Amino acid sequence: MTTPQTRVSRGEIQRRHASIRKAMEETEVDALVIGCAPRGDRRGVLRYVVDSYLQLFEEFTVIPQEGPIGYFAHDKARAEYIDDLHLVEHTDILDPAEPGGKVAAFAKRAGPGRIGLCGTDSLSAKYYLSLINSLDGYALADFTKTMDGVRMVKSDEEINISNNAVKLNEETFKAWLASVREGEEKAKSFARASSFAAEAGCEDQYWLASFGASSPLCLPHALDGSGTWKKGDIGVVVLEHTAAGGYFGEVMRTCFLGSVSREAEEAFTTISRILQLAGSAIKPGITAGEIADLIDGYLVEYGFLSIDDTGKPHGHGQGLDITEPPLLVSGDPTVIKPGTRLNIHPRIKLASGLEITSTDCYVATESGSIRLSTLPHEPMAIR
Repeated sequence: MTTPQTRVSRGEIQRRHASIRKAMEETEVDALVIGCAPRGDRRGVLRYVVDSYLQLFEEFTVIPQEGPIGYFAHDKARAEYIDDLHLVEHTDILDPAEPGGKVAAFAKRAGPGRIGLCGTDSLSAKYYLSLINSLDGYALADFTKTMDGVRMVKSDEEINISNNAVKLNEETFKAWLASVREGEEKAKSFARASSFAAEAGCEDQYWLASFGASSPLCLPHALDGSGTWKKGDIGVVVLEHTAAGGYFGEVMRTCFLGSVSREAEEAFTTISRILQLAGSAIKPGITAGEIADLIDGYLVEYGFLSIDDTGKPHGHGQGLDITEPPLLVSGDPTVIKPGTRLNIHPRIKLASGLEITSTDCYVATESGSIRLSTLPHEPMAIR
């Protein structure tokens, strides 16, 4: 049997464990229980600890301030896989009748102090209630925001993987652009680009796309591959694929099959200015809300947004989950720190109903920020 390999260095995993334990000490948490379900957008918290995504069922890991880290898998095969990674010291199989029992018993070994919970909001009622009932009598603390803060500051290795992910998404986007053929079924161009991404080393693929000739276009939440490509098709394409290591990158663009209207070109010019303004504003000490306020102010100044419509999100953090804190929305008090990964994607909705959007991916540094994205902000015309 082949021994499974980690996708990040063991030194990186050890750094993460140490960062979590430091945060536990600062918040007086003696043991941390991380629960995770395979559905939803919060799977990354478990991979952060064991470098492996869930596939089918709920599972847990327990991190005490001192001593062995425990992992509780759904079945024997999964437990053996985690054990073979040699990233945790204790593995066990959950009891299907009382899945929280073994998890709670392991957490209690840390002593009678506080037990932190993270990711448990994604669990099914059976798993959640079993865990909570098994921890009856113990002081519990929500560790979610603390864990978000730990994960928000990316290491050099994480930033390198994130950069690779952005490049992979951009190259896949270019492959898709080049593969669109008027009169052909839309699904075929997405299939060719998906094959390109897989061959380039992509772990997970997330496409969002919606096209039409004249209908109002809002940010899509599904892949619409129906019908054939026609001259005049306009739409929004979003790629959020992961590179080896599990980190996401993002490309989002409004695309045109054929000519681009003057109104759309002017909107893209504004989007480009906003992205440059926001990128130059990213630095340690600024808050996510202040960045959002800058974008709102610019959209209002140039007549693309009324004051009454301000306060909508203009981006978010990203890492092992597609969407991570902070949220770039007015009022978000999260302070940007060196190593924070941000995706900025302002949107302009024209009078015609057409939505113009573009994404830039950034990472905050000690003195400012670095733009990971390399694609131009100009309209993407499919020739």
